[in-house]
Amino acid sequence: MDKINRRSKKLNLLLQCILILTMYLFIYSNLGSSGITGRYKYILGMIFSPFMIIIYLNNKKKLLKIIRIVLSWNFIILFILTLILIASNCINTTESFLESNPLKELVLNLFFDIIYLLFFLTILSKKDLKGKIYYLIKSYILCISLDNVFAILRYFNETFNEICLVIYPAENKIMEHYIFSKERLVGLGGFFFGGGIQNAISLLLIYFLLKSKKVKLKEKYILYTLFGFNFIVGILISRTTILGLFLVIIYGISIQKKKNFKGLKLLLFMLFFIILLYQFLSFLPSEVQYKINYFIFEQGEKSLKHLLEFYDVIPKEMKTILIGDLKWGNVNTGYYMGIDVGYLRYIFYGGIFFLIFMILFNYFLISDINDKYLKKLGRILFIFYLILMLKGYVTYLSISFLLYFITRYNKKGVEI
Repeated sequence: MDKINRRSKKLNLLLQCILILTMYLFIYSNLGSSGITGRYKYILGMIFSPFMIIIYLNNKKKLLKIIRIVLSWNFIILFILTLILIASNCINTTESFLESNPLKELVLNLFFDIIYLLFFLTILSKKDLKGKIYYLIKSYILCISLDNVFAILRYFNETFNEICLVIYPAENKIMEHYIFSKERLVGLGGFFFGGGIQNAISLLLIYFLLKSKKVKLKEKYILYTLFGFNFIVGILISRTTILGLFLVIIYGISIQKKKNFKGLKLLLFMLFFIILLYQFLSFLPSEVQYKINYFIFEQGEKSLKHLLEFYDVIPKEMKTILIGDLKWGNVNTGYYMGIDVGYLRYIFYGGIFFLIFMILFNYFLISDINDKYLKKLGRILFIFYLILMLKGYVTYLSISFLLYFITRYNKKGVEI
């Protein structure tokens, strides 16, 4: 009996390690700046693809589930987006579909994300829906926490930083600047805007698990620790992490029955957490305190002013508003029209209809979730997506697609 228990523990540990490795690539490669992580993801995805295709072609029930997902509104919208860009390409004739553009990234990421999610479902096949969601969310949080550990090691240990540069070279000028200037922490997969997004999501997912009936008391202490750790390190990677606290407050209030009392309790807890964090920072050396203060407040103010300047650049021609100019650009060559705001980039690329359908694509990711708690989580993630598009460009949030795919694949509710 002891041998069976030991084998079971070893198997669970191996399972968790495999999930973390594959989940890491799944998370850090579809935020509009995939880089090396994207290539690793595609290479591993191409290795998985034949096996996943064979497994699911030989099982009619599983194949029907995949067909049901492909025939959903999201993929109908994807087809419409393609038609819009084909029409735009015929009129503009400016840019090849093979060059960097949001539709190509969306299609590539969707294909490989489906392959990865089928792989997750295969290795978790013996678990029920509740177990699958719990394992995947836990792995998601652990991956982000692990990347934050990498960020700290890169900052303080030059040897480790050099190893990271071999695995993941600085492919664009922004990443190169922050790695060598050490103005902010940089993870292996998560850096700058993308790193802030994932850390904000991790705070929301940790709170989601803390409210779960499945999480034991010992795990809750670990989750509280990870919440503080990811928040502190996340802010030093990107100020976008701060949005995670607001997401937690909105989600926390939305799931409570006595909203006024419970909402006040949550706000007081967040206030206590911020005061505790401030006290912790006061013990740091004055030089470190100055760097943190400069990065969060002074640079934050400059960044906000720079962001507001982008909104002065709006499309003037009706053709651009309707079907776009089909020009995109990238970090190294410069974004088209010199803007980084997601909404404006979509309009300049494919027009207002392209923007509307991209928003609808993200909305339908949460529309099919049956479970009320997961659905509320999905709605908060959709609001987060809309907020992020005010700052930068995001195709879709990987966690939203994960929840959409898993719940639609099983097509039943689950009490988390």
